Amino acid sequence: MFKTFASIFGIDISLEQSNPTDKVQVLFDYKTQPYIYLHRCKPILEKMIECGLINKLSTCKSVEDFDCPERFNIYDMSDVEFARSMLEKINNNPEEISVSSNEDLTQIVKIIMKKYLMEKYNENRSKVYIEVNVPGNKKIQVVSYANIKKTDEPNLKDPGGSIEPNESPEDAGVRELAEELGIIVDKSRLEPINLIDSGPNYKFRLVLDSSEFTDYIKYVSKLDIDPEITMICIV
Repeated sequence: MFKTFASIFGIDISLEQSNPTDKVQVLFDYKTQPYIYLHRCKPILEKMIECGLINKLSTCKSVEDFDCPERFNIYDMSDVEFARSMLEKINNNPEEISVSSNEDLTQIVKIIMKKYLMEKYNENRSKVYIEVNVPGNKKIQVVSYANIKKTDEPNLKDPGGSIEPNESPEDAGVRELAEELGIIVDKSRLEPINLIDSGPNYKFRLVLDSSEFTDYIKYVSKLDIDPEITMICIV
């Protein structure tokens, strides 16, 4: 049911949970679990420096000289250089990455979010959201810094996003659950929720039973989740 990593740096990382009596229980936080978060960022960092991207950025004089203008506009030279140095740490010296590296972590978050912000600005598509209900009359919500302007103002929301062309709302809901929570389900489990004045948007409900919820808490630190998601909480 869960979309997992094969391994995370070869290290067994125990999940740090907040007190169950707290109003919001944090299952994942990029600030306290940087190893996990940076591993999720790795594919994007690799794309930034693939195919000699750094050399292209340093030698071309204009966007026209670059064969991928979209990528040129998203990242500047300092972004790419920083991504390369961080990727070297992830690959070769992961022990150098620690919670004390707040500046480095914040910089990575800003670079990663540029990608998602560019995608959001360039699309005007219908949206789909999924309310994930769990035992105890609670639900799972996420924090994505691509939805806010400042990285110090987290904003909880239901997982969801844009519906791709030729994609049904149900299929989009299944995809968004996999990307943002690492949960893989059949679309038959998504229950439609009526939205008032929702326009072209859609909302579904997914109910996890106690066994599924227990497993989710157990494996959440190892799930293959999109790095747009910086926190996962139970509210």
